[in-house]
Amino acid sequence: MKKDAAAAVEKVFGPSYLVGGAPRDLLLRRPVKDLDFAVPPCRGFRGRAAALARLLGAAVFPLDEERSIYRLSPRGAEGAQIDLAPMEGGSILPDLGRRDFTMNAMAAPAWKLKTRWTGASFAVSGVKPDALIDPFGGLKDLRVRRLRLVSPSAVQDDPLRMLRAFRFAAELGFAPDRGLLAGISARAALIKSAAAERVHEELSRIFATPVSAETLRAMHKAGLLPEIFPELVPQEKCAEVYYGKGGVLRHTFNVVERMDYLLSHLPSAISGGKEIAATKPPERALKTAALLHDIAKPARAKVMGDRLRFFGHEEHGAEMAEKVMERLRFSRADIRLVSAVTAQHLRVGNLAHNDEISDRAIYRFFRGMGEYSLPLLLLSWADHSSYVRKPDLLRALPVTKKPPFRIPAKGLPRTGLRKTLRFLQTVNMLFRTYLSRGMARRTDRLLDGNEVMKAAGIPEGPEIGRLLDQVNLLHFEGRLKTKKEALAWLRKIRK
Repeated sequence: MKKDAAAAVEKVFGPSYLVGGAPRDLLLRRPVKDLDFAVPPCRGFRGRAAALARLLGAAVFPLDEERSIYRLSPRGAEGAQIDLAPMEGGSILPDLGRRDFTMNAMAAPAWKLKTRWTGASFAVSGVKPDALIDPFGGLKDLRVRRLRLVSPSAVQDDPLRMLRAFRFAAELGFAPDRGLLAGISARAALIKSAAAERVHEELSRIFATPVSAETLRAMHKAGLLPEIFPELVPQEKCAEVYYGKGGVLRHTFNVVERMDYLLSHLPSAISGGKEIAATKPPERALKTAALLHDIAKPARAKVMGDRLRFFGHEEHGAEMAEKVMERLRFSRADIRLVSAVTAQHLRVGNLAHNDEISDRAIYRFFRGMGEYSLPLLLLSWADHSSYVRKPDLLRALPVTKKPPFRIPAKGLPRTGLRKTLRFLQTVNMLFRTYLSRGMARRTDRLLDGNEVMKAAGIPEGPEIGRLLDQVNLLHFEGRLKTKKEALAWLRKIRK
């Protein structure tokens, strides 16, 4: 896009304004990926939008054809977009009065701007504080980093704004004012009327920040999180004797907090973190797994002797997590990932309880988890590290990367730093194995069942599976590297 977008909008639609997030982000010195223009209402809006697209060399499609809202995507500009909408109320002041937060209710006259596309974003000049139309004090709120509603009815008009408030707080580091928090607490139940797809998008953006846990805690305090995830409500009073006040929910938030830390510090936090950072799954999926991994603990809580146990909570939790994510319109890929790691999230701990962790046990772990091995290891690190204070964890990080220490004859303690060290050493050992054995690429087998039957000279039956498993284990151990070596080994067995 070589033409000035603001000048082109003016040419096609007349006196227009840059509104929404662009003026805000420019004043905050943030990249501007979207340009939102409020333009004069007119007949033939669709035709004018198409004419503007031709002028800018962009593609155009309707976001809301009934309300004449259109989006232009500059060709070859992935991520950059221009939105057009007629001014609500016919002019700029009533239009700004219908927006969500004061920081988003400022307008810059398009005729004073210069815009230039720079790839995935726009370079914009001409947005000066003294030239802004700012009827609600947005500029002042920007300076003190405060989130404030434009009007008391803003939440009632669009309940999703409650969740957007927390998303903006997470992304920008702003603090919602008392009036906003009071309004959310009073109207939290209205979030159920928001489209699930829009709720999912806001949650994903919260999970993309390094303060997901802090944000979720604030949402819970305001009463919004229980309306979005009612399945988490029973956690708060469950197992307080073990987790302290807040019960399982407190633990859940702590796991999300550790996942926040881990994903922000992968190169230094774990063995091979730099390589893993390049191949890790999406943050939204990993943090959703952290949030939902113990969702079934209240339903499976049972006192046995002097201990509170949660038998079967992982399998039942996988089913519950799947239903929650389907309701919130997560992708099938994300649902499968979260369900798989929730169902198996005790697996690494079970390995860690064995003094000797054999190659066979490690092979069976990776064979069983397949493509979900890495997300399970990341969740396991966050889960196990949540049981110790962050200062203690940070001091112990170098030790967690050493080989697992020998378990004493009396076994591991039930709780405490030493048990956590053993578990995190096991996780790091599995990270190293994942990288050194190329587990991300080991989706192929040296042989199939027919080749095993022919080389071993045995008929179809259970023995084929046993031999195939043995070949795969030797391949994992590096003792068989090629198909030729595998066939030779089977012929030797036959003789």
